[in-house]
Parts: sequence; structure tokens; C-alpha cells
Amino acid sequence: MDSSSDEEDYLEAAERNAKRNFLKEEIVDMNYDPHLFTKFIENAKAADIDAWTFDELSDLVREFKNKYRAGQTLEEVDEQMRIEKEKEKRLYEIPIKKKPQPLEENQQQSNKNEKKPKEKPKIIEPTPLPQAVKDNGREASRTIETMKKKLLDSSFNDIVYEDKNKPKYYAETPIVNAIRNVTQSSQQPQNPPKEEEKKYDAYQPKPKNEIEGPLKITNPKTEKKTNEPAISPKYDEDYGYKRNDTPITQTDSDASDASIGGETYDIPAQIAKETELSRAANPSIKISSFEIIEAGIFSSNYLVYKVVTGPLGWEVKRRYSEFALLREVLANSYPGYYIPPLPQKKATGKTLEMNAIKRQKFLQRYMNSILANPMLKRCTFLVQFLKESNLSEWKSIKSQNKKVKKLEGLKTYPSFDGYLHCNTIDHTPIVAKINDHLSYSEAIKKKLKRHFESVVDDFLKISTSLAESADLLKELADVQSILNFNTDQQYVYDSLNEVFTQWSNYEKEQGLLISDYCYNFFRYGHMESCALKDLLRERENLMWLYRKIENKNKGADRIRDLFGYHNTLSVSECERVINQTKQTACEHFGDFARTQSSHAGKIKVVWDTLLGKMIETSERINKTR
Repeated sequence: MDSSSDEEDYLEAAERNAKRNFLKEEIVDMNYDPHLFTKFIENAKAADIDAWTFDELSDLVREFKNKYRAGQTLEEVDEQMRIEKEKEKRLYEIPIKKKPQPLEENQQQSNKNEKKPKEKPKIIEPTPLPQAVKDNGREASRTIETMKKKLLDSSFNDIVYEDKNKPKYYAETPIVNAIRNVTQSSQQPQNPPKEEEKKYDAYQPKPKNEIEGPLKITNPKTEKKTNEPAISPKYDEDYGYKRNDTPITQTDSDASDASIGGETYDIPAQIAKETELSRAANPSIKISSFEIIEAGIFSSNYLVYKVVTGPLGWEVKRRYSEFALLREVLANSYPGYYIPPLPQKKATGKTLEMNAIKRQKFLQRYMNSILANPMLKRCTFLVQFLKESNLSEWKSIKSQNKKVKKLEGLKTYPSFDGYLHCNTIDHTPIVAKINDHLSYSEAIKKKLKRHFESVVDDFLKISTSLAESADLLKELADVQSILNFNTDQQYVYDSLNEVFTQWSNYEKEQGLLISDYCYNFFRYGHMESCALKDLLRERENLMWLYRKIENKNKGADRIRDLFGYHNTLSVSECERVINQTKQTACEHFGDFARTQSSHAGKIKVVWDTLLGKMIETSERINKTR
């Protein structure tokens, strides 16, 4: 009795330790707030870890990661909830209107009987204005007429209305519309322009050498004199900030996609040293295989992937958490650069091997996307990740790099030549086009992903139906053996059974090929678009912040440099990744075509074999007649 209870206590303690290790790996090591998770688990059921099974805990962790992001703290969530509650409270608050107090009966009766005498309207004679005031009025009228023309000659989308409490945005206000209508309806101007001024139609563009910039409504006393106009996009929930809703088309004026105002300059920075990886010619990575490691009763099983780097010949085995650590180190050490997305870790269980096959392809594309960036190939930790096969040494390297924090100060940022190339030019036109391209591509890739998922299911259903047909043909062939003279008929059905079995396997393999080359490709492409939009969102937020404080002395230079760096790098990184994606797609679907060609040859052999057997059987039957 005592031994059985001790054994149960031992198993409970082992399971509890396994759950704790799982939570440490999934929450603490992945930079999630343990206090936030504790509150989340309390709201779901209970904070006691023994109240949850391992599968329930895995589902809860997945739900927690979908709801909260890494690095988000409990204080931030509480503050956000408080702000939302205040907004909701203000939304439903209805101002109480004071009802008029009823008059007493005597007062009401007296008011009815009283008749107020009619007052004659007073005629107010206008005071004559001095001559100086009249002259100033004429000058003001001419100024108003000039402002009307300027407003109409300028692009309405370029007019900026500043609001300290809200992000700046392009707008065409009722004031502008009113001025336009007044100008159109007036037949003759009250004060015609001077003879030396050139006349232009209000809706015709001026010559390029005389086009005036957009009108910025600011305080002339505090306005900083600069040639750079303030242009900021509208707020958008998906991107943070975006351009005007009017579609942007490529014209000669923005053929270079560079935009308005700004300056170009360099900032001293650190030189990223060359590594074995950066000096290698066309390095590539292949995730050749994976294996399940049984960790014992004290922790759950886990997967390791074999990572082969060619042509350097490096071979190592890495866990998913180590791939995640690599991404974290790259993001902290190379701010502003595109870091490829990492496939989400799925729950362990019966589908462990199936998930590992899909994740293997994603990890290979993730690693090769990292190698496509010449700056990231200079990362020392990346070389150690791919090269170090000694487990004790690798464990020490991991513990050191877990402490790596995000770089602070542009002078500590890595560069190729010791300088960060910055510009504060407003790239809104090209950024808007890139954003549109990414958004449309993301939506279509998401649809393709779902479509190919259903296509794979259809192939698997066909495979199952063909396998059932093969079983029925086998039963029919066995029935033919009842008659001794019907062996040829039995041979025909046996041949059909063999063909349908091979056909079933062929359709199953075809579905797996579609899943591998189409479904997984567009699924990861959807994730890439999201990661690129994060880069542009960071650039847009910095641009809005820079425009907000550009007329202030405090902190303006630091924000300007930070915006100039991300403004330059985000656009170049998007162009680089999009071009790299084209090359990746060509190579990927070229390999798909070769695989399909080889795969189609297999089914041809099956049908040729069946044809030969039928001809042979037919000839044998004719001879026996």
C-alpha cells in the first residue's frame, strides 16, 4: 500500500516537473510575461498546475500566444484595458439635460394676460471709415484672392492640417470646397491681379519652374524655415499609418519614387566584420532530416533537426527553440533589417511527426532567407549556430547570447563601410505602392493557401476511394477461383487490383506534392508579407514622430537620425526581399516541375504494364479456343 502511494506521488511529481519545464520553455524562454500568463490561466480555470492536463496546458499556451505578443507585460495589458473601459464609459455617457421648472399657476395666468408692447426697430447708422482703413481692406481683398488661387492651383491632397493630439493626414476640408465654389460661381473678380502677374486657369497646372509647394497651415511665429514640407499619412489599424486614399499612379514627376524634400547624410557606425559564411560562395542550407528525442519522464519529448550548410560542409542538430533564439539575436543585433518569419511551434502529441515534416520545409526556407541578406551573414552567432557541433560548447554559447539586448544608439549599429546612410526624404509614394503590393499579395496568398488545402484533401479522398476499389477487385478475383477454368478472369481482376493500389498511392503522393510545393509555399509567403509590413509600419511610426517634433529643439536630432536610418533601410530591404522572392519562386516551381515530370512517369509505367498484361491474357485466351 505504501509502495503504490509512493509510486503515485513520484509520477505526480514527475508530471508536475514536466509541465513546469514546458511552461518555462514556452513562456519564459520565449520572452512572454509569466505574470500575464498567471493571470490568464487564473481567468481560464485555476493557477494550480495540477488542475491541468498536459494537453490542456498545451492548448492554453497556444491560445495565450495568439492573444498576446512576446514582450508584452501585465502592466501594459491592464493599462490598455483601463483605457478601453474609459472609452466605452465615455461612449455610453449621455449628458443630462436640465428640464425647465414648471411655473406656478398664478405666474402662468399673469404671463398670458400681459401683452408686451411692440418695439420699433432701431436703425444704426454706419460709422464712416478712415481712408487708411479702406486701403487696408482693399489690400486684404487682394490677399484673399491670391490665397484662393494658391489653394486651387495646389494639389488638395498635399494640404496638411496640423493637430497636436492626432496624427497628421491629407485632407480636403469644407473650407477648401467653399473657396473653390465661390471662385467658380463668381463671374468677375472684385480685384483683378496686377498686370505683371501671369494668369493661369485654376484647374490647369503651372509650368514646372513656377509650381508652388503645398500650403502648410502653421503658426508663422514658430514655423521653422525649411524646404521640406510636412507630409504624414492617415492612421490605419493594419499598417499604423498610410497614404491618401487616392490611388497613386506612376508619373514622370515621381519616376524615381523619391519624393518630397528632405536631406541625405551619413552617420558613423560600427563595421560588421567578415565571417566564414559571408566569404563563402553562394552558401545554402538544407534541413535534411529530423528525429524525436525521448527526454524521459521528467520532461516531454522534443524534435531536433539536422542542419547541413553547403558548400562549407557543416552539420549540426538544432531544436526549434534554438531557431527562435537565432531570430531573437538577429532582431536585436541588426535593427531595421528584415528578419524572416519563423513558423509557429505546434502542440506536441499524436501529430508530432506530421507537424515536423511541415516545419522542416519552413525552417529550411527561413534559414535560406537569412543567408540571402549579406549583412546577416556577418553575424557571429549565426556562424556558431550552423557550425558548432559540440553540445557543451553550444550550451555555453546559447547562455551568453540569451543576454543579448537590442542595440541602443545609431553609433552602435552595424554597417558595411563604417557609416549608416540616412535620408529624410518622404518616400510615401513608393511606400504606398509597396504596402498595396504586400496587402493584395497577402490576401491572395491566404486564399491560395486555403484553396490548396482543399485540393490536397480532394487528392486524399480520391486515393482512399481508389484503395477501396482495389479491395473490391481483390474480393472479385478471389471469387473467380471457385471455377478451375476461370483462372484467366482471376488474373485480369488481380491485375486491376494491383493497378488500382498503385494508382491510389500515386494520388496520395500527388496530394503530398501539392501540399509541399504549393500549400506550404504560399503559407510561408503570407507570413513573409506580414513581416515586411512590420518594417514599413515601424518606418511610418518614426516618420509621424519626426514630423511631430521637427520644429522642436529637444530630441529632434535623435528622432531625425533614427527616422532617416529606417526610412532608407526599410525601402531598400523591401525591394531586396521582393526581388529575392522572385528568384526563390522560380527555383521552387522549377523543382516542382521536375518532380511532377518524374512523378507522372511512374503512373505511365503502371498503365503500360497493365496494357501488356491484358494483351498477353487476350492472346492466351484466343489460343485456348
